[in-house]
Amino acid sequence: MEKSHHDPVYDVDWITVGKSGNECVSTSTDGRILWWDMRSAENTPIDSLLLDEKIPVGDDFKSKVLGGTALCYNADAGPLKYLIGTEQGYVLQANKRKTIEVQQRFGYDSGKHHGPIYALKRNPGHVKYFLSVGDWSSKVWCEELKAPIMQTRYHSAYLTDGCWSPTRCGLFFLTRIDGFLDVWDFYYRQNEVAYSQKISDSPLTSISVNQNMAAIGDAEGTVSIM
Repeated sequence: MEKSHHDPVYDVDWITVGKSGNECVSTSTDGRILWWDMRSAENTPIDSLLLDEKIPVGDDFKSKVLGGTALCYNADAGPLKYLIGTEQGYVLQANKRKTIEVQQRFGYDSGKHHGPIYALKRNPGHVKYFLSVGDWSSKVWCEELKAPIMQTRYHSAYLTDGCWSPTRCGLFFLTRIDGFLDVWDFYYRQNEVAYSQKISDSPLTSISVNQNMAAIGDAEGTVSIM
C-alpha cells in the first residue's frame, strides 16, 4: 500500500511491446505514473515518474504537482512514448528511456482544457494525432504542435468520455453528462455534430467502440449496446 498511489487511480494501460503482456502503467491524481510488472515478486512498482511543473517565484522556481487523470499508450506511436492527461487540463508526453522524463507539454501556451481531461486517445489510422476530452469540448492535437489543430464547439453539457472510430479516421464519439451521445465526423462537417442520440436519463460515463458496435456505460450502472 505504501508503494502504490495515494489518490484514486484514474487510468491504467497495458504495455504491449514484446509478447509477455505482464507490464502495465497507471496514473493518479497524486501526480505519479507507476509502471508495474506482474512477475515482480515484491508486488511494487518497477518505475515511477512525478508529474510536476516548475513555476517561477522571484529568482527561484517552485514545483507544483500535476494530477494525472488519463493515459494513452500505443506502441505504434513509439514503444517508449506515453501521453498523460492532467487534472489541470494539460497534456504531457513522457519518454521512458534510461531515465523517464516529460519531453513535451501540450496546451501550456494556449488551448488547454478548463478542467480535468477525462479521455486521451491516439487516432488508430494516424497515431501522431490524438484526441482529448474534457470540460465542454474535445480537441485534436498533433505531436508536432503544442496547441490543438481542431476543437469541437462547446457542448451544452459537460463531456465525460470519448473515443475514435476504429475504421473511419475522422469519426469520434463523445459522451455527455446529460445522457446524450454525440458523433463527430470531421470529414463530413467540422463545426457541427454529425449525429446526436439520447441514451440514458443518467449521466453517461464511458464508451468503447469495436467495429460497428458501441458499448456505453452510465452513472446508474447500465451498459447500452448500440
